[in-house]
Amino acid sequence: WRTRRERALMRWTYGRGKGAFYAKHMRRSDPYALARLRADARARIALARRGLPHAPRASAGHLLYLAGMLTGAAQWFLCERRRPARTW
Repeated sequence: WRTRRERALMRWTYGRGKGAFYAKHMRRSDPYALARLRADARARIALARRGLPHAPRASAGHLLYLAGMLTGAAQWFLCERRRPARTW
């Protein structure tokens, strides 16, 4: 029910949010968050590679999600680096 453009934007946005989530927890020295980020990135690459021959649009969606995730993490680190890390 979504257009192709809306689906692409949704994947990008969800990826950005997930990347920011991982970055927030990595900033607090959570080793699990870094492991999850790596595993998630590997999984997205594997899904994109596997689907490329028969589902190139789905593969592009996985790569778009990954790009959003990495961008979200980078943006969060750049915006939050000026603030001291909180210890809750």
